[in-house]
Formats: sequence, C-alpha cells, structure tokens
Amino acid sequence: RGIPSVFYFDKRNGEMVGVKAEAYGNRNPDCVVANVKSELPNGTVYDLDGIQYSAGDICTRILAKITSEANEQLETEFREKTVYEAVLSVPVRFGDNERTLLRKAAEVSRLDGGAGLTIKNFIQEPDAAAIDYGEMISTADQVLVYDLGGGTFDVALVIPTPFEEQPYRVVDFDG
Repeated sequence: RGIPSVFYFDKRNGEMVGVKAEAYGNRNPDCVVANVKSELPNGTVYDLDGIQYSAGDICTRILAKITSEANEQLETEFREKTVYEAVLSVPVRFGDNERTLLRKAAEVSRLDGGAGLTIKNFIQEPDAAAIDYGEMISTADQVLVYDLGGGTFDVALVIPTPFEEQPYRVVDFDG
C-alpha cells in the first residue's frame, strides 16, 4: 500500500529504499535518512558511510524506487505500460521553491538512476489523505481526515459526494 520514504546506504550492502532501508537503518542509524523531502530547500548533504548524498539525490532514488514498484505492479496486475507521469503530494507549507526541487528530483532520467517522471501537478498531503480515505466512504457525514506524516500533522475536512463525478469534496485543510 505504501513505501516508506527512507533511504539507506552502506558500502557493504549498497543503496536501499523503503521497508528494507528502515530495517537496516535500525541496525546502523548512521547510514539511514528519513523525512528527506522537508530538507530539500535547505541544501542538506548527508554523509552515509563516506559517500555524500544531497537531499535531492535521495529524493531521486526514493522516487525511482516507487516508480519501479508501480511499474511492476501495473505489469503484473493490469499488463499496462510504464508510468511516465505523476502527481506528487507535498506538505502544506511547501512553496514554489520546494516544489521545483521535488520536480527536478522526479524528472531525473531513468538512465541516470531516476524515475524519469513528468510531474503533472502537486497536491497537498492532507488532500491526498482525504482522497485516499474519500474513496472508501459513502456516508453523508463530514469526515475529518488526519495525515500523521514524517514530522507533520495535517488535517482535512471531507464531505462525501457519492452521486457526483468526484466521490468527495475537501472543504478545508490545515497542516
């Protein structure tokens, strides 16, 4: 259902993303980076077992892993073609600078180890959580959706609209 935005590197085991990176990071916390998206605008550089990675480099590798797994799932379940376009979720506080940096990380070509994605748009994280939850609700009540992300706490108020084209409407959000 999801891939943790966690990156791990050591010279013996190489690069890892997701659940495996979390597991190795528990054993060797000096070689793991989590919640890197929020570090993009700071120009943060991480030294992992003697190798330098910028926050953008790590975001590129995480997005490449997510895209690769999405492609595998599409091929297995639907025999569909490769994913080339995406909509990315971002924290509420992300402005144009952060979105530009994230877009650049996503657009790194597959030949260079990136995802090679064209970013069609951005959506704020509480809206993304509301959409995910909104797909499952059918009551006429308002629903408060909490998105407890890596270091953030976002909330969105959703009203189901099952008889309209969109099955929900995000009334308001904060984060």
